[in-house]
Amino acid sequence: MPIERADPFTVGAWRGFDSAIELLKRFGILYKDHMPWLFHRRKVEDLDELSNQANDLIRAGRWDDAEKSCRRLRELFPDEVEADDRLAQLYQAQKNYAQALPYAQAALDKARGNPDKFDPELVTDLEDRVAFVKGKVRL
Repeated sequence: MPIERADPFTVGAWRGFDSAIELLKRFGILYKDHMPWLFHRRKVEDLDELSNQANDLIRAGRWDDAEKSCRRLRELFPDEVEADDRLAQLYQAQKNYAQALPYAQAALDKARGNPDKFDPELVTDLEDRVAFVKGKVRL
């Protein structure tokens, strides 16, 4: 089955799974500590979905919608690199480098502060972005 056709099934399956999880929690059978991988997985899916949505809106040039999506991403996932990085990408795409710089720097700082979570290539990419944006701000 092609991936495009499998996606609605996956979303539906998660909804059913979420209902079962809530029922187990209500009866005191399941606590967050029992299956941390499950709760982390759900968070990552939501993070990825929102991040991809923001990226698509940025690429489409839908600035207002993109900013709302980026702000929502940052509100829900303030400790994630992607939250700041997407805002930096938005402002960079708008050529608003002064506004992009603090978000690009925040994303870099988060990645550097968690070396076990992020690969060195990401840190290098973020360093390059910060250098690029700083160069544009000085012009």
